[in-house]
Amino acid sequence: MLSHTSGLDRDGEAGQWVSLEFPELSVIQQHISDGAMVFDPATQWKYSNIGYTIVGQVIEAVSGEAYNEYVTKHVIEPLGLRHTAPDLHSKAEHALAVGYSRDIPGQPRERFPQISTGVMASATGFLSTVPDLLRYMQAQFPGDTTLLSEESKREMRRIQWMGEGVVDDQCVGFASWKVKDWRVYGHGGAFQGFISRFAFDPHRQIGMVVLTNAIDGPALTLVNGALSVIDKYIVDYDELAKVEHAVEHPERFVGTYRNIWGDNQIAHIGQSLLRYDPTAGMPLEFVERLSPNTDGSFTVISGNPGGTYGEKIHFTFDEAGNAQTLISSGNAAERIR
Repeated sequence: MLSHTSGLDRDGEAGQWVSLEFPELSVIQQHISDGAMVFDPATQWKYSNIGYTIVGQVIEAVSGEAYNEYVTKHVIEPLGLRHTAPDLHSKAEHALAVGYSRDIPGQPRERFPQISTGVMASATGFLSTVPDLLRYMQAQFPGDTTLLSEESKREMRRIQWMGEGVVDDQCVGFASWKVKDWRVYGHGGAFQGFISRFAFDPHRQIGMVVLTNAIDGPALTLVNGALSVIDKYIVDYDELAKVEHAVEHPERFVGTYRNIWGDNQIAHIGQSLLRYDPTAGMPLEFVERLSPNTDGSFTVISGNPGGTYGEKIHFTFDEAGNAQTLISSGNAAERIR
């Protein structure tokens, strides 16, 4: 069940993802008794919230404690997670973000009510914050045995089922996938009004968390995009930092520049300036390198030939000498931050 190869169906037949009412244990027990198996065990990977609901019941049976109490005592408190809970509770209601429906043309987004997942908390109940999830990920890094031994952490990351390009590779609890050639581990969450994703690399000791409060929030795209930027800087740092002519005080240019067509991000490595689209799925796929000219302009010396490769761009400055406007092909983009 932990590797989603039990053969159980995904969510049962209670309709909780639309009705917004999660079933009682007796309903799930009856569903299983009626035949919830769709595959023989260990013959097919199939995500199952019903399976993880049963895991919660196993924890209760083995420990003699309620699931919510057990994970609070053995996971939340040891890690000092101040804003994390296994299910909705009264103290969290005032702080919980409002979840919204997907974007449908001509319709306003619908606000979803806050709901408890009850007995299905072990499958889908956790609420948390970005800082708390980052602390949880730190506990997966080498040397931190607050939560698990090094052996247990390795076992959690051991791939149980290869996704073969159809789904992510599956570990115990975690999924695993590659951002370019970089293998990361993590999981995504989908709930009425919320989409989330986190990913980490225990070897580089880098992690990323994105929480969105809309049912169509692009959490995975944002995580993979941000990680692709980090990976590019790590792998190609020496090449990206190599410049024929250094830029004086490159920090004067760093920021986001916006016009009606989109955003331009200016960043720097060493004395080298880079420009890219921060909203792209893989932002540094066609990163442009800017080389300074004697007249104060810059020439785009690498990048997408379909863009401004080979052309000059200009900046205007404020009284403090910080860039305020980026002018490319005669089109101005104003700095917003």
